[in-house]
Amino acid sequence: MTLSAVAEFDALHNTIRTRVEGGDGNGVVADLAAALAMARAGFDEDPGLWVMRLRMAQRDVERVPANARLKADSEDATRAIIAYARAGAADDPARRGLLGTTLNSYSMQLEAEQRIDESTVFASEFLDLVRTEPTASSEQAHARSRLAELRLRAGDHTGALALAEELVDAAHRNGEIPAEGPSGLPSWLRLRARAYAALGREVEARADFESSLDWERARVRAGKFLAHLDLADALDEYADLLGALGAADDARAAAVSAAETREKRRG
Repeated sequence: MTLSAVAEFDALHNTIRTRVEGGDGNGVVADLAAALAMARAGFDEDPGLWVMRLRMAQRDVERVPANARLKADSEDATRAIIAYARAGAADDPARRGLLGTTLNSYSMQLEAEQRIDESTVFASEFLDLVRTEPTASSEQAHARSRLAELRLRAGDHTGALALAEELVDAAHRNGEIPAEGPSGLPSWLRLRARAYAALGREVEARADFESSLDWERARVRAGKFLAHLDLADALDEYADLLGALGAADDARAAAVSAAETREKRRG
């Protein structure tokens, strides 16, 4: 593929973008297919030159009504990008960054399509990648939390619990308190509680949830912005968990408390 092919692709991409922005999403399918095929062929020959253009073609595909063939071709291209980025991630920071971005976005795409087992595989690889970045603590926490949620949905309750424990332990080591800035600790306690509940460990599940509610109540007392709504949402989540555990009376009490908390906020 020559630079003239790059210019041809860029011109076609601009045409597609103009038509899509003009509301002609259905009418550009043939052009989208041509652009995606051109970018994929260029990528196969010269990945460094074409990888961003391949991503551009994929984004164009995402902006139009679903087309099964285009979707399949775009997904195949995503896996090719991951393989390319993975092969050079150890030595090339740019390819390492590309790998992380693509793994994360692809995992979220798979999750949205309810392909939970596949999504979990790529989320796990993404977490392994960011674990080696010493300055990316917030990104690591987000990756752990998301993977734990996926593992819960996939039925890997023990794996979800292990990740939730890492999150809670890290927050405790940091000495986070409700009166200070935002913290993931209460949500991670609830995440661990749901993992405990899935494993049949009701006592620990209730203890973690109560601890998270204590945290949210402390934020309310400290006058934190929207703290009442956070507390009400947590109480609703507790009601759901208690209901799943078969504790109907406790679930109703938590739901009533959630409603009263919202009413106090409106008052």
